[in-house]
Amino acid sequence: MYSHVYGYFEIRSNEKYSDRKLTKEVIQVLEETGVLIRHENLSFKNKDGFPWIEITCVDSLNGNYSSNGELLDECNLLAIITSKNEADSEQKYLDVLKTISAKLEWELILEEDEEGNEDILIYKP
Repeated sequence: MYSHVYGYFEIRSNEKYSDRKLTKEVIQVLEETGVLIRHENLSFKNKDGFPWIEITCVDSLNGNYSSNGELLDECNLLAIITSKNEADSEQKYLDVLKTISAKLEWELILEEDEEGNEDILIYKP
């Protein structure tokens, strides 16, 4: 989905979502960023001083999901929404998201760009 207001990203093992990790391990990686704070069982948002971002841990069969907030044993997708309102925020997001991707050994994907291209690979460990 493309938006001129929000950026939509995924961190996933591959296009088949075939690798699952223990949710507690994924949460630890997110907490170690230093810029995210947990605000629900499976969701993180930015700390003060970092641009607006929301990340949700998901267990998905095909990239589609819903989350009721209950803690999962395993997850295979991080669904990410960022703001495009701050001019210098994109590189900050990408730096953090690439770090998370590297630690999880999963790829970072932009869901869709302004030209309609989908699943754009940004980083692959």
